Amino acid sequence: MSGMIRNGMEDRYHIVRRGALAGIAGPLIFAAVVVILTVAEYDFLRGLGWHPTRRNEVAWPSSTALGPYGWVQVANFVIFGLLMVVFAAGLWRAAKARGWSRVGPALVFVAGIAWLILGFFKTDRPGAEISFSGIMHGVGFMLLILSMTLAFFTFAWTWRRDPYWRGLRWYSLASGVLLIAVLFILSAFLGQLTDYLFLLLVLAWPVVVGARLRSTSSAPGGAMA
Repeated sequence: MSGMIRNGMEDRYHIVRRGALAGIAGPLIFAAVVVILTVAEYDFLRGLGWHPTRRNEVAWPSSTALGPYGWVQVANFVIFGLLMVVFAAGLWRAAKARGWSRVGPALVFVAGIAWLILGFFKTDRPGAEISFSGIMHGVGFMLLILSMTLAFFTFAWTWRRDPYWRGLRWYSLASGVLLIAVLFILSAFLGQLTDYLFLLLVLAWPVVVGARLRSTSSAPGGAMA
Protein backbone atom coordinates (compact mmCIF):
# COMPACT_ATOMS: atom_id res chain seq x y z
CA MET A 1 0.00 0.00 0.00
CA SER A 2 2.80 2.40 0.91
CA GLY A 3 4.45 1.67 -2.43
CA MET A 4 1.27 2.58 -4.29
CA ILE A 5 0.98 5.81 -2.34
CA ARG A 6 4.62 6.64 -3.02
CA ASN A 7 4.19 5.93 -6.74
CA GLY A 8 1.08 8.11 -6.80
CA MET A 9 2.95 10.97 -5.15
CA GLU A 10 5.83 10.59 -7.60
CA ASP A 11 3.43 10.65 -10.55
CA ARG A 12 1.78 13.78 -9.20
CA TYR A 13 5.18 15.41 -8.66
CA HIS A 14 6.26 14.79 -12.25
CA ILE A 15 2.95 15.92 -13.77
CA VAL A 16 2.91 19.10 -11.71
CA ARG A 17 6.55 19.84 -12.43
CA ARG A 18 6.18 19.26 -16.18
CA GLY A 19 3.07 21.42 -16.15
CA ALA A 20 4.92 24.21 -14.38
CA LEU A 21 7.81 24.10 -16.83
CA ALA A 22 5.35 24.12 -19.76
CA GLY A 23 3.59 27.16 -18.29
CA ILE A 24 6.88 29.01 -17.98
CA ALA A 25 8.55 27.97 -21.23
CA GLY A 26 5.54 28.02 -23.55
CA PRO A 27 4.79 31.77 -23.45
CA LEU A 28 8.48 32.71 -23.58
CA ILE A 29 9.09 30.56 -26.66
CA PHE A 30 5.92 31.82 -28.32
CA ALA A 31 6.78 35.47 -27.70
CA ALA A 32 10.35 35.05 -28.95
CA VAL A 33 9.22 33.39 -32.18
CA VAL A 34 6.58 36.07 -32.78
CA VAL A 35 9.13 38.87 -32.36
CA ILE A 36 11.63 37.16 -34.67
CA LEU A 37 8.97 36.46 -37.32
CA THR A 38 7.63 40.02 -37.14
CA VAL A 39 11.10 41.34 -37.89
CA ALA A 40 11.78 38.73 -40.60
CA GLU A 41 8.42 39.35 -42.29
CA TYR A 42 8.22 43.07 -41.64
CA ASP A 43 8.00 44.05 -45.31
CA PHE A 44 5.34 41.39 -45.93
CA LEU A 45 3.25 42.58 -42.98
CA ARG A 46 3.55 46.20 -44.07
CA GLY A 47 2.39 45.11 -47.52
CA LEU A 48 -0.78 43.71 -45.92
CA GLY A 49 -1.41 47.07 -44.29
CA TRP A 50 -0.01 46.33 -40.84
CA HIS A 51 1.64 49.09 -38.83
CA PRO A 52 3.55 48.56 -35.56
CA THR A 53 1.78 51.42 -33.74
CA ARG A 54 -1.18 52.68 -35.78
CA ARG A 55 -4.61 51.10 -35.86
CA ASN A 56 -5.05 48.69 -38.79
CA GLU A 57 -7.15 45.73 -39.94
CA VAL A 58 -4.34 43.17 -40.03
CA ALA A 59 -4.63 40.34 -37.49
CA TRP A 60 -1.29 40.24 -35.69
CA PRO A 61 0.50 37.97 -34.93
CA SER A 62 -1.81 35.61 -36.83
CA SER A 63 -0.90 37.16 -40.18
CA THR A 64 2.73 36.11 -39.76
CA ALA A 65 1.44 32.61 -40.63
CA LEU A 66 0.61 33.93 -44.12
CA GLY A 67 4.13 35.13 -44.86
CA PRO A 68 7.18 33.44 -46.33
CA TYR A 69 7.98 31.81 -42.98
CA GLY A 70 4.37 31.11 -42.13
CA TRP A 71 4.98 27.47 -41.27
CA VAL A 72 7.09 28.63 -38.33
CA GLN A 73 4.15 30.54 -36.84
CA VAL A 74 1.80 27.63 -37.48
CA ALA A 75 4.20 25.38 -35.55
CA ASN A 76 4.50 28.07 -32.89
CA PHE A 77 0.73 28.12 -32.33
CA VAL A 78 0.54 24.31 -32.19
CA ILE A 79 3.51 23.86 -29.87
CA PHE A 80 2.24 26.55 -27.53
CA GLY A 81 -1.21 24.95 -27.53
CA LEU A 82 0.26 21.59 -26.56
CA LEU A 83 2.34 23.18 -23.81
CA MET A 84 -0.76 24.91 -22.44
CA VAL A 85 -2.51 21.53 -22.29
CA VAL A 86 0.45 20.16 -20.29
CA PHE A 87 0.29 23.26 -18.08
CA ALA A 88 -3.43 22.62 -17.50
CA ALA A 89 -2.67 19.02 -16.48
CA GLY A 90 -0.17 20.28 -13.92
CA LEU A 91 -2.70 22.73 -12.49
CA TRP A 92 -5.31 19.96 -12.38
CA ARG A 93 -3.08 17.59 -10.42
CA ALA A 94 -2.02 20.39 -8.06
CA ALA A 95 -5.65 21.05 -7.07
CA LYS A 96 -6.48 19.65 -3.61
CA ALA A 97 -10.18 19.10 -4.11
CA ARG A 98 -12.81 18.81 -6.77
CA GLY A 99 -15.38 21.45 -7.65
CA TRP A 100 -14.27 25.02 -8.31
CA SER A 101 -10.59 24.17 -7.95
CA ARG A 102 -10.86 22.04 -11.09
CA VAL A 103 -12.74 24.62 -13.16
CA GLY A 104 -9.69 26.87 -13.58
CA PRO A 105 -7.42 24.11 -14.94
CA ALA A 106 -10.22 23.00 -17.27
CA LEU A 107 -10.45 26.53 -18.67
CA VAL A 108 -6.68 26.61 -19.23
CA PHE A 109 -7.05 23.32 -21.10
CA VAL A 110 -9.71 24.95 -23.31
CA ALA A 111 -7.30 27.83 -23.92
CA GLY A 112 -4.71 25.28 -25.07
CA ILE A 113 -7.23 23.87 -27.54
CA ALA A 114 -7.91 27.43 -28.73
CA TRP A 115 -4.21 27.95 -29.47
CA LEU A 116 -4.22 24.68 -31.44
CA ILE A 117 -7.19 25.90 -33.49
CA LEU A 118 -5.30 29.12 -34.25
CA GLY A 119 -2.46 27.00 -35.58
CA PHE A 120 -4.51 24.54 -37.60
CA PHE A 121 -6.59 27.25 -39.28
CA LYS A 122 -4.94 30.35 -40.72
CA THR A 123 -6.48 33.81 -40.66
CA ASP A 124 -7.64 35.49 -43.88
CA ARG A 125 -5.78 38.31 -45.59
CA PRO A 126 -7.36 41.74 -45.04
CA GLY A 127 -10.02 42.37 -47.69
CA ALA A 128 -10.06 38.75 -48.87
CA GLU A 129 -13.23 36.68 -49.08
CA ILE A 130 -14.03 35.01 -45.78
CA SER A 131 -12.90 31.38 -45.84
CA PHE A 132 -13.70 28.39 -43.62
CA SER A 133 -10.13 28.58 -42.29
CA GLY A 134 -10.61 32.25 -41.44
CA ILE A 135 -13.90 31.51 -39.65
CA MET A 136 -12.32 28.74 -37.59
CA HIS A 137 -9.38 31.00 -36.77
CA GLY A 138 -11.85 33.56 -35.48
CA VAL A 139 -13.61 30.88 -33.44
CA GLY A 140 -10.28 29.92 -31.91
CA PHE A 141 -9.53 33.54 -31.03
CA MET A 142 -12.93 34.06 -29.37
CA LEU A 143 -12.53 30.78 -27.49
CA LEU A 144 -9.12 31.94 -26.28
CA ILE A 145 -10.49 35.26 -25.03
CA LEU A 146 -13.43 33.61 -23.26
CA SER A 147 -11.46 30.78 -21.65
CA MET A 148 -8.57 32.94 -20.43
CA THR A 149 -10.86 35.67 -19.09
CA LEU A 150 -12.91 33.14 -17.15
CA ALA A 151 -9.72 31.40 -15.98
CA PHE A 152 -8.34 34.65 -14.57
CA PHE A 153 -11.48 35.24 -12.51
CA THR A 154 -11.96 31.59 -11.54
CA PHE A 155 -8.45 31.24 -10.14
CA ALA A 156 -8.81 34.57 -8.33
CA TRP A 157 -11.90 33.11 -6.63
CA THR A 158 -10.42 29.70 -5.75
CA TRP A 159 -7.19 31.20 -4.42
CA ARG A 160 -8.91 33.59 -1.99
CA ARG A 161 -8.66 31.19 1.00
CA ASP A 162 -5.45 29.40 0.09
CA PRO A 163 -2.51 30.92 2.00
CA TYR A 164 -0.01 29.52 -0.51
CA TRP A 165 -1.74 30.93 -3.59
CA ARG A 166 -3.51 33.93 -2.07
CA GLY A 167 -0.69 36.26 -3.11
CA LEU A 168 -1.56 35.66 -6.76
CA ARG A 169 -5.27 36.22 -6.27
CA TRP A 170 -5.16 39.94 -6.94
CA TYR A 171 -2.77 39.49 -9.84
CA SER A 172 -5.17 37.06 -11.51
CA LEU A 173 -8.14 39.31 -10.82
CA ALA A 174 -6.31 42.36 -12.20
CA SER A 175 -5.34 40.39 -15.31
CA GLY A 176 -9.00 39.59 -15.98
CA VAL A 177 -10.13 43.17 -15.47
CA LEU A 178 -7.34 44.56 -17.64
CA LEU A 179 -8.05 42.03 -20.39
CA ILE A 180 -11.68 43.13 -20.58
CA ALA A 181 -10.70 46.79 -20.47
CA VAL A 182 -8.06 46.45 -23.20
CA LEU A 183 -10.25 44.48 -25.60
CA PHE A 184 -13.66 46.08 -25.09
CA ILE A 185 -13.12 49.57 -23.65
CA LEU A 186 -9.69 50.94 -24.53
CA SER A 187 -9.10 49.28 -27.91
CA ALA A 188 -10.49 52.31 -29.79
CA PHE A 189 -7.80 54.49 -28.23
CA LEU A 190 -4.88 52.06 -28.11
CA GLY A 191 -4.68 51.10 -31.79
CA GLN A 192 -2.09 48.39 -32.45
CA LEU A 193 -1.07 48.53 -28.78
CA THR A 194 -4.24 46.52 -28.10
CA ASP A 195 -2.65 43.42 -29.63
CA TYR A 196 0.56 43.91 -27.67
CA LEU A 197 -1.23 44.32 -24.36
CA PHE A 198 -3.51 41.37 -25.06
CA LEU A 199 -0.52 39.10 -25.68
CA LEU A 200 1.28 40.48 -22.64
CA LEU A 201 -1.66 39.62 -20.38
CA VAL A 202 -2.31 36.10 -21.71
CA LEU A 203 1.39 35.20 -21.92
CA ALA A 204 2.57 36.64 -18.61
CA TRP A 205 -0.07 34.84 -16.50
CA PRO A 206 1.09 31.27 -17.28
CA VAL A 207 4.70 32.28 -16.59
CA VAL A 208 3.87 33.78 -13.19
CA VAL A 209 1.53 30.95 -12.19
CA GLY A 210 3.90 28.32 -13.59
CA ALA A 211 6.73 29.69 -11.45
CA ARG A 212 4.58 29.35 -8.34
CA LEU A 213 3.33 25.92 -9.43
CA ARG A 214 6.90 24.71 -9.85
CA SER A 215 7.54 25.23 -6.16
CA THR A 216 4.35 23.39 -5.07
CA SER A 217 5.86 20.00 -5.91
CA SER A 218 8.20 20.31 -2.94
CA ALA A 219 6.39 22.79 -0.70
CA PRO A 220 4.17 21.34 2.03
CA GLY A 221 0.56 22.30 1.54
CA GLY A 222 1.41 23.86 -1.80
CA ALA A 223 -1.48 22.33 -3.72
CA MET A 224 -4.35 24.55 -4.70
CA ALA A 225 -7.43 24.55 -2.52
